[in-house]
Formats: sequence, structure tokens, C-alpha cells
Amino acid sequence: MIKTIPSEEPTEILHLTGHTWTYDDLVAMPETMDRYEIIDGDLYMAPAAHAWRHQRAVTKLMGAIIEWNNQHQHGEVFTSPIDVVATPTKVVQPDVLFIAEERLHIVGAYVDGAPDLVMEVVSPSNEAYDRVTKFRLYE
Repeated sequence: MIKTIPSEEPTEILHLTGHTWTYDDLVAMPETMDRYEIIDGDLYMAPAAHAWRHQRAVTKLMGAIIEWNNQHQHGEVFTSPIDVVATPTKVVQPDVLFIAEERLHIVGAYVDGAPDLVMEVVSPSNEAYDRVTKFRLYE
């Protein structure tokens, strides 16, 4: 089954069900500018975010946490695209994430487990996805 999550902007999230998607499936896909995430075995694909509104907010958040981290040196700050693999059927790309120094061993080709801090910039086109679907996974 294919369905889209309604949006006010022309960039809708494509939601693919009917197959249990895994991280191995993501690795096998060709690289694109689209963001692919898997939640409970369902594949979600979103085109690149709105350059001005979304990316500007992400940059400001990232800058603030990097500035804090530069003063305290507690870990590392990352920004999307970076795969966070909670389980093989739960893979997301948070906008900004932080991993404490003592847990940096979970970072390799992807982040293997939960970051210490996750930040999402909620866009009008994917509010339900970020505030409900991804929030449940982050809980």
C-alpha cells in the first residue's frame, strides 16, 4: 500500500507499507537527496526540506549546540543526513543530534543506538510525521 501524508506544501512524505523494510534495504538503495527513514518496518521518503525555512532553523540549532559543546567538550554534534539505527526496522535521520563523549563508540558508518539528544525542526508539510510518528519512536 502506498499513501502520502497530507501537507500544505508540495513536498509530501511518501509512506510505503506491505513489506518489512530494514536498514539493509536502505543501504542497498542508491544515494539521493531524498531522506529515507524506516519506522516499524514501514519506509518513509521525504524530499529535501525547504531550503530557507527548514535548513536555516537546523543551522541555528546546530550552531547553538556546537557553541555550547565547544565551551564544555562533552561530546559531538551531528546533523542530517546521518542514519540513527535503533533496530534494523527503526532507522531515522534526526535534523540535529548530540552524542556524549563516553558514548561516541556508537558512531561509525551510522549511529548504532539512541543519541543523547535529538532535535527535529517541524515543517508544516510533515508536522504529523515529526510530532506523532517519529516522536513515538524517540520516546
